[in-house]
Amino acid sequence: LYYYVLNYNLSLGRGVYADLPHKALPPYRTFPQGWAYRVFSVENMPPDSSGWYKRSLDLWEVSRARPAVTSDFFSVHALDYGASALNNLGVQALNDRKLDIAETAFKRSLLFQPRLYQGWNNWGNVLYQKKDYERSAACYRIALAAKESPNYRYNLGRALMAGGHKEQAEK
Repeated sequence: LYYYVLNYNLSLGRGVYADLPHKALPPYRTFPQGWAYRVFSVENMPPDSSGWYKRSLDLWEVSRARPAVTSDFFSVHALDYGASALNNLGVQALNDRKLDIAETAFKRSLLFQPRLYQGWNNWGNVLYQKKDYERSAACYRIALAAKESPNYRYNLGRALMAGGHKEQAEK
């Protein structure tokens, strides 16, 4: 039934969306778009995703979504989903070497959820790619403060080494 519904709607050109990317089973893939993930068959993925990134970031601007001023469960939970969607958009852009788009997505995700340690690590990865090693190291430190991780620690050492701080990097 799953494949029938997807095939039918995609064949009619309808947009099909999932709330989480892993809900699109093979042979389908997703692309982050706003608070959701657009589902595509592998053969119908957009050949140039530049327009898709712009459209997704525009959806965030149109939504006027802002960080919650309340700490009730549902508001925080909704912002967690939104921050994760922006973070995943950034990861997709980073994988496609669209560094400015990735950086914008990670910054916006952290506006919604400053404790999103993956966002800090990912933003650090963008800054590292841009050879901004000092700011990259700062992002990795924030990620480590939020959650101890061998990956984040390695990334910090790598940024410190590249920035000329060999002694700190070795520690």
